[in-house]
Amino acid sequence: SSDCMWDIVRSVCVRSCDQVYLLDTIVQSSSQICTANSMCVFNKSEALNHQCEARCQYRYNNEASCSMDPECIWDTFNTRCSADCTLQTTTSSCLANTMCQWTTNTGVCTRLCRYRYTTA
Repeated sequence: SSDCMWDIVRSVCVRSCDQVYLLDTIVQSSSQICTANSMCVFNKSEALNHQCEARCQYRYNNEASCSMDPECIWDTFNTRCSADCTLQTTTSSCLANTMCQWTTNTGVCTRLCRYRYTTA
């Protein structure tokens, strides 16, 4: 991957999400540096050099590539790649994706049935 990427939110060139671990300092952790860029998401369960990565909507621009990534789901309503429902940890982030549903008694976000199963 490239060392930098275009930040469409701020209209500037910034360090790529996957390069953030190189900036880890005593003052700021990789997670703080990563999440300072709204185009990046932090995943502490990944290896150090993969903890910060581009959000699914910035990672892929087509359904085929998006669907191949287990962390992502193609949002047919908004025609963009989104984080998979199972990665959503709050009611609001879950319900922001029209393909997801929040189960209150378990506190878990899952795909709606019609998107979970594609065959009879």
